[in-house]
Amino acid sequence: MDASKTPLPGAQVQVAGTDMGTVSESDGFFKLNVNELPFTISVSFVGFRTERILIETVEDPVEIVLQEESYSLDAVEIFSEHAKQEVSLPTYHLDADFFKERGDGTFAQALDVLPGISAINVGTGIAKPVIRGLYGNRILVNQNGIKQEGQQWGNDHGLEIDPFDVDRVEIIKGPSALQYGSDAMGGVINIAQQDIPEPNQIHGSVLTQGKTNNNQWAGSAQLQGQYRNFFFSTRYSHQNFGDFFVPSDSFTYNGFTLPLFDGQVKNTAGRENNVNLVAGYKGKNSVTRLKYSRYHLLAGIFSGAIGIPRSYTLQPDGDARNIEVPYQDVRHEKWILNQTFFFNEHHLVFNFGYQENDRQEHSRPEFHSVRSSELDPNETLGLGLLLRTWSANAHYEWQATSDQKWILGGNVQWQDHQRRGFEFLLPNYQTFRSGLYLIGERTIGPNWTLNGGARFDYGRNETQPYTQLIYNSNEIIIDSLTAIQTNTPFSNYSLALGAHYDPAGPWDFKANMARSFRIPYPNETVSNGVHHGTFRHEQGNPDLTSETGWQLDLSSIYSNAHTRIELNTYANYFRNYIYLRPTARFSRLPEAGQLFQYNQDDALFAGVELQWDQKIWGPFHYRSGFEYVYSLNLSEDRYLPFTPPASYLHAVRYEYEPQDRTLSGALMVEHRWAAAQNRVDRNERTTPGYNLFRFQAHLIWKLHPDSYLRWDVELQNAFNTPYLRHLSRYRLLNLPEQGRNWVFRLSYNF
Repeated sequence: MDASKTPLPGAQVQVAGTDMGTVSESDGFFKLNVNELPFTISVSFVGFRTERILIETVEDPVEIVLQEESYSLDAVEIFSEHAKQEVSLPTYHLDADFFKERGDGTFAQALDVLPGISAINVGTGIAKPVIRGLYGNRILVNQNGIKQEGQQWGNDHGLEIDPFDVDRVEIIKGPSALQYGSDAMGGVINIAQQDIPEPNQIHGSVLTQGKTNNNQWAGSAQLQGQYRNFFFSTRYSHQNFGDFFVPSDSFTYNGFTLPLFDGQVKNTAGRENNVNLVAGYKGKNSVTRLKYSRYHLLAGIFSGAIGIPRSYTLQPDGDARNIEVPYQDVRHEKWILNQTFFFNEHHLVFNFGYQENDRQEHSRPEFHSVRSSELDPNETLGLGLLLRTWSANAHYEWQATSDQKWILGGNVQWQDHQRRGFEFLLPNYQTFRSGLYLIGERTIGPNWTLNGGARFDYGRNETQPYTQLIYNSNEIIIDSLTAIQTNTPFSNYSLALGAHYDPAGPWDFKANMARSFRIPYPNETVSNGVHHGTFRHEQGNPDLTSETGWQLDLSSIYSNAHTRIELNTYANYFRNYIYLRPTARFSRLPEAGQLFQYNQDDALFAGVELQWDQKIWGPFHYRSGFEYVYSLNLSEDRYLPFTPPASYLHAVRYEYEPQDRTLSGALMVEHRWAAAQNRVDRNERTTPGYNLFRFQAHLIWKLHPDSYLRWDVELQNAFNTPYLRHLSRYRLLNLPEQGRNWVFRLSYNF
């Protein structure tokens, strides 16, 4: 119930350290069957503070009162497994409602509303997350206990994750290498396990979505249930979208002004299919889950991405949904086995995974890569990248004393990559990664919590030699692209020490200092070829060494019944920082664009993030977030490339929620200001600032205590503003982002 003794039906109740949970009934009551005492439960409800209660006896009913809280993005904080350094690092917890209100089309773009989180995007269906200016192999996406592996080094390679199959997400901003390894030096995005369905019940949902700008239609259906101790979950999702439109009738590339007929960006249509299956068993002291997922994206590549854009390739063909050459065909299959054992306050977790990522980029063969006499117009596989990944990790967490907790864990991963196609970017290679870590947490008195630990990692990159000959139109060899053989071992250590001070009152403080490192990947050491999706020639450096970093995070939070203000500051010093740098040269391949090379220099990243949630009056709420990232190449006293600009986002929200909660809803107006990005590297283009407006509304009709109908409508880029995103790959073509877009969603949960 709330402070006025009003029942809160549908409140989430979870037994700490287990997967056991339930929801409150229409009168606010709930029941749990727990065999052993004492135990702790966590109770949460959207709009109220989460409460943790120690249950020592069950003789009488327990009355639980939740305190109202302002609207924020971290309303749900229930995780079976969470990041072990969360106590001292800035953390967001997002629930399913957050993603239901974001019609951005991809998982990464939905996170772009959070301070410190950005997205690198290519068109409307491909995006990947950026945390505090770091991305790719410095940001780890962890789904169901296994690190997502899908050629994430590529800026035009999105996350192969179904955006409709995400219920709870935990985002750790800052160094998390202790638990997850060197790829997590910039942060972690944890996509949590779905809750185990209630016994002897079937739950499901059906969703449909449409967008006006690219004529998208999408649908997703889920069914889950539990019979005795066995449970299951199934979901199928589909998206189909056409060419998108921008508020411009032309764009400029390398001095050429080229037309966009009616603002249409030709050959950007696509189709996406996702299958997710889960089967599991819940024992008395254990939980077993097996998950299979299959992601398939077929999407066109804008014609201007392959060679110099020509007017005739940009003319409409009368079909905005067809997919022509060039295009990409991406399949990602994943098997994950999770096994958890509970021993009172202790638990042991094993995670095993196998992933197969098959990325195919199709284009017309060119004489420079295939002899003119051997050209086959029907053979369009230009670049084929097949990556197989085997992963395993385990950790044991135990409560040594009432105020002291320890986690001992480790992980191992092996990858095999095979190349195909008539073009060359990466050779065949294998990688090996392994690590052991120990993390401790201790509570000192009623106000202080300390945590820290150490980790040791060992890895190896083995790349195979390869030479690709370059021909002229007379079939004469004029040059070659080469990658040398390497067999380089890497080893290093990570350290972290953090503190959380929670005095009596509205204030809360966190601090964390860490030493982390990262092993270079083969794309950074031996790549050498045209990467058409990013409009450039990329060249690796085999002499790269491990990069190391010293990172400091400070966080302060003020919170009461009406206000929540969070201020995060950070400073990261990296030694031998690896980055892709634009050069003043163009590729020696015909029409291949600018040459980018991997460099290594000392670097500094620093910044500030401010989030303010305010309950203005009654049903009105105000939310705002500001972020600023400063990056500097310390070796040359120059800015680093691909740094997101300063940004300020604020929104006013009106919530309608009558006492009977039969029909509820919300209206929101959101404004984003992005500053001009003039702090760029040599040979990198600047980006002007812009202002965007977004409107959103939803209605929820509660049909039954366990079922409801939800309708959402959203207007993106409301004033059809032409703008360039600094992290968009289309910025290199001076191509504006998507124009005005209406999004409609209808979902039914039962």
